[in-house]
Amino acid sequence: MKLRRLIAVIILNIVIVVTELIFGVIGNSLGLVADAIHNFSDVLALGISFIALKYAEREVSERMTYGYIRSEMMAGFVNSIFLILAMMYVVFESVKKLLAPEPVQGVTMMIVAGVAVIANGLSVLLLRGTGAGHTHHHDREHGHDLQGENCEVVAHEEMPKREVEDMNIRAATLHLLSDVAISAAVILGGLAITLWQIPAIDPIISILFAVYITIKGIGILRATFFSLMDRTDGNLNKIVEAMKEFPEIENIHGVHMTHPSSKDTLFTAHIVVPSKMPMEEVEGLIERIREKLKSMGITHIVIQPETRKYARDTILCDGH
Repeated sequence: MKLRRLIAVIILNIVIVVTELIFGVIGNSLGLVADAIHNFSDVLALGISFIALKYAEREVSERMTYGYIRSEMMAGFVNSIFLILAMMYVVFESVKKLLAPEPVQGVTMMIVAGVAVIANGLSVLLLRGTGAGHTHHHDREHGHDLQGENCEVVAHEEMPKREVEDMNIRAATLHLLSDVAISAAVILGGLAITLWQIPAIDPIISILFAVYITIKGIGILRATFFSLMDRTDGNLNKIVEAMKEFPEIENIHGVHMTHPSSKDTLFTAHIVVPSKMPMEEVEGLIERIREKLKSMGITHIVIQPETRKYARDTILCDGH
């Protein structure tokens, strides 16, 4: 059902884009054109959300061991670049129009923008309750399960899938709500043009929209770029300090942390434990560390125990 609703929202927004572009050109309104481009970026985002939900139904594979966990950030990165470039074009055309004002059909602006407000509002209602997907969380990356007499070692057990709210859908819903506000502003602009016959209002509104949308786009571009580059959020030292509270740990090094999606945090580390520490105690220590880190929001944890031979002076990987 959620995929059908998402498809309906995508089709509805495509209709909005086509309508605003056609009447934006006919009515000589850059405000409608800017709104159409913004709505088209939402169509792309919704399309990515649809693909993400479809891929979320797929299991991890030998070639995609993390699944398609980075699809959200990759989509946001590409989408934000397109959005920023499109808004630069809108600003360029708006400045040209300010320098050489042309008559604008204010009534057309109001009617089309009014339709967009209704359609976007309907899209928001359709999206409510749509954003359920699932993520894969791994309960024991280095745990052992004994299965009958075979004593099979399970090194990577997957926990039961749990329903979570898809961040793509949440972001798309917020975009659609902002579209409602922008379309409402276009209506007010059209009303002002109709009442006072000031065509410059249209390019001014377009520039304001473009600046606002560009600022939002830069924020998304920055966040997704750093995610794709595996930048941490600055909490690494806090997490390492929490691990140092375990007295059995003599050294921590080779630490890596990344945020491949808006709801996943991956963490790996090497820990040095006493050489004569029994394996059962090592396993118990790792389980306690995992519980601690899970309480701090880490969703995927790999801990590698080692002896003093491998101790390092720095927590970060030194390349050796």
